[in-house]
Amino acid sequence: MGMSYRSAWGYIGELETAAGFRLLERRPGRGPRSGTRLTREGRRLLVQYRAFQREVDRVVGKEFRRAFKPRQATP
Repeated sequence: MGMSYRSAWGYIGELETAAGFRLLERRPGRGPRSGTRLTREGRRLLVQYRAFQREVDRVVGKEFRRAFKPRQATP
């Protein structure tokens, strides 16, 4: 991602503060139950963001095609 571990955690902290809820569940230690996972709210936000991004891509593509229509070749 081109970002240090520390910067990534700082960014996640900023996102959680802005969202008003935890995006990640952190479980320190070793073993299968340790690590970091998306919270239920984090998964919901990700689903909503992906839907939003698809709609943005659709609208921008449509407007791009409208603005830059291929010109007919003149003989």
